[in-house]
Parts: sequence; structure tokens; C-alpha cells
Amino acid sequence: GNRMVSLSCVASCAKGLADYVKRGKPHDGNAEQPFRQADVVVALITCENGELIQIKLDTTLPRSYHREFMVAGTRGRYTELYDEVFLDGDDEFLKSKPLSAYDEYLSEEWKPKNEEKIADCGHGGMDYLVFKDFFDCLREERPMPIDVYDMACWMAVTPLSEQALLTGKTVKFPDFTRGAYKTR
Repeated sequence: GNRMVSLSCVASCAKGLADYVKRGKPHDGNAEQPFRQADVVVALITCENGELIQIKLDTTLPRSYHREFMVAGTRGRYTELYDEVFLDGDDEFLKSKPLSAYDEYLSEEWKPKNEEKIADCGHGGMDYLVFKDFFDCLREERPMPIDVYDMACWMAVTPLSEQALLTGKTVKFPDFTRGAYKTR
């Protein structure tokens, strides 16, 4: 009953990669080619039910590796970078707790006893969990958690971002389901 409806995008200048190559860092021999990818690109996606999705591409500037993952809602927020959870109504209002304080609510796959099992499987274990869920759905003949329409929407983010950057305008998101998202 929800879908992405529009996307706007902004980008910084493209200086990071050129500077990196200019300082003599290893490269593939294309140092003479101009780099066009902005150092930072931010896309804002609005959803039909009022949610906002922010996607940030920041892969060329020097920084520590993190995905800056955050989920925020009416009564709480989780921020991966600081491993903190804020929940409205906690005894100590406006004090964060680490995610581990909520281990009892995690699915079995995410519980600490499985950390070693998934630690070396890419992206902090996310790759393992996505592949496991995919194959479990196949084996158990369950519907996939992400279908072809969801995939088309997420794959559309890149060309829509490029279009928004080129035109300087907010672009509409196609409804790949032709209205069926409301009832599926």
C-alpha cells in the first residue's frame, strides 16, 4: 500500500578522485581522463504515505568505512554509526542505548551467538542473511521478500538520480505495478 513517488538529487563537485590520482596514488592508467562522478551525491525519495528515504553516495573522499545506516520513525531511531537506539518512552528520555540492549527482540539469525558465523560473509553479515533468506524462500516455496517490482524501483534510483541532476528538477518515480501496489 505504499510506493516511492518522487526523487530529487544534489551533488558536490568532482575533485576527490582527480586529487587522489594527481598525488601519485595507484591507478589504472586513466589519470588523464576527467572524473565526472561527484564526490558526494544525495538523493531524497518521497513516498506516497509521507515517508522520506535519503540515499548518500560518498565513495571517493577519505573517511572510515561505514554505511551511515539510520532508520527513524515516530517513536524511535536507530543509528548504525554510533550503534545507538533512541526509543520514546524509555525510562531515561533522550538517552541512547546500544543495539545489544535489545538482543531479545532480534531474530535468531541476528543474535550474538551467530556473529562468528556471519562475520566473514560480507557487509557485516548482511550478504549472508540476504542469500540465506533467498534460498530459504526457494526451498520452502514462499514468496520472495523483494519481488521484481521492488527490484525495478530500487534499480530506477540510479537513472532517476542522473536525470534529476541533469535537469535540476524533482523527477517522478514510475509505478511499475500500474496501481497494483495498493493491494498486493
